[in-house]
Amino acid sequence: MAAAGSARADDDAGGDVSAFIDLFGAILPGYSNNELLAAVAGGVLSGLGVGILFLRGISTGGTDLAALLLKKPFPNVPNGIMLLLIDAAVVAIAVLIFRDVEVALYSAITIYLSSKVIDALAQGVDYAKVIYVITERGEEISRALNEQTGRGTTLLSAQGGYTGKDKQMVVTVTRRNVLAQTLRLIRQTDPAAFTYVTDSTEVHGEGFKVDGD
Repeated sequence: MAAAGSARADDDAGGDVSAFIDLFGAILPGYSNNELLAAVAGGVLSGLGVGILFLRGISTGGTDLAALLLKKPFPNVPNGIMLLLIDAAVVAIAVLIFRDVEVALYSAITIYLSSKVIDALAQGVDYAKVIYVITERGEEISRALNEQTGRGTTLLSAQGGYTGKDKQMVVTVTRRNVLAQTLRLIRQTDPAAFTYVTDSTEVHGEGFKVDGD
């Protein structure tokens, strides 16, 4: 039933994409004056469109559908790289048949840029900030973060290497768009806290995403 539902969703998406291609093809002028510029623009725009579909777990029904299907046996391969490999194989076969290397090179540019945009979109959704706070007021900071940001925290025992004082490390993960507010709250709770922030390109769990989504 799930497979049938996914297939229907892909069929609907493919039909919508075809309709919009025809619509915009009639409205917008075609561009072919500079093949390189067209390849670059095509790759970026294609990557944006397919990337948005991938975020919803659907495809246009083309090679991107194959990329989604292969994602199950190869879950560690990013969608953009998977699509790059499939499209590169298609281009390689076309070169062998039609012997047109120049078109293949332009296609390679488009495919590469499209894959990078797709993966950039995926990482942008999962991108988060991990905040580490070394403090003597760990419970207060943890409570403030829990109550005012809705984010969970982890408290770890720590010891100052220079002072030898017992401290606590508060660890929390937050979205980029609320990082400044979170850091401000930490400073207000303990101005003497030592805080550092690292990037996390993928986060699973409540408030971000759940495995299998």
